[in-house]
Amino acid sequence: LLSSYAGVEVDKRHQLSDWRMRPLGEEMRVYARSDVHYLLDVYDKLRYDLKQEAACSKVENIVGHLKPEGTEINSIVNQLPSIKTVLIQSQTLCLQTHQTPIFDPSGYIHILPHQQANFTPLQSATLRHLFNWRDATARKYDESIFC
Repeated sequence: LLSSYAGVEVDKRHQLSDWRMRPLGEEMRVYARSDVHYLLDVYDKLRYDLKQEAACSKVENIVGHLKPEGTEINSIVNQLPSIKTVLIQSQTLCLQTHQTPIFDPSGYIHILPHQQANFTPLQSATLRHLFNWRDATARKYDESIFC
C-alpha cells in the first residue's frame, strides 16, 4: 500500500519481529515510525479511490443497460468487486472472534494415522505424552510462532 499510494518503499525486516520486547531498539522504532507515518495519507487516497469506483460503477451500470452484454466495459466492471461487497467482507472478518480450540488429548492418534498400526505400545505412549506436553507448553507460553 505504501508503495502504491505514497510512493514509498519501507524496509520490512522488522515486520515479523517480536514487538513485545522492551525497550524497542532504534531500528524497530524507525521501522514503526516509517510504517505508520503515511497511514492517514493512504487512508485518504483509498477512500477517494473507493468513491471514484462507486461513481464509475453507477455510470457503468447505466451504460450496461444501454450496451449489450459482452462489451469491453461490462467485462471489466464485472471483474471488479463492488464497494458494498468489500465492506461486507471486511465487516464479516472484523466481527470474527478468536475461538481457542478445545484440546483433544487423543488427537495424537490422527497425526500419523497410516503409520499408527506400526507403533509399538511404548512408541504410541511416547507419542501421546509428547503430544500432551507440546500442547501444555504452547498454552503455558502462548507464544507467537514468529518469536
